Amino acid sequence: MTATSWWGFANVLWDGLVHAWIQDVMVAKRRRGHDLGTELVARSADGASAAGCEYLHVDFEDELRPFYIDACGFRPASAGLLALASREHHPTLDPDRLRADLDAVIDPRL
Repeated sequence: MTATSWWGFANVLWDGLVHAWIQDVMVAKRRRGHDLGTELVARSADGASAAGCEYLHVDFEDELRPFYIDACGFRPASAGLLALASREHHPTLDPDRLRADLDAVIDPRL
């Protein structure tokens, strides 16, 4: 595929359990307005569901709200954002504590 022939794509990440996230939905300008973006989101949702995910998350800028909420059917939800570049305090990670925290949430059968 050449740079002049692509129509669009969506990147979906997941935690290996029940949550998936749409990272990007990109549609070429010349292909916008033909429901390609909503189709990419629908296929992303189908793929996440087939993988066993129960939730599909997305973060977006305010101007994309009509697309994600109205056209794609997401519902508004509260979320948090941490700007890493502006953090003044970088806590040291204790490897033993991190391992214990992970053991508490990871299914040992995996």
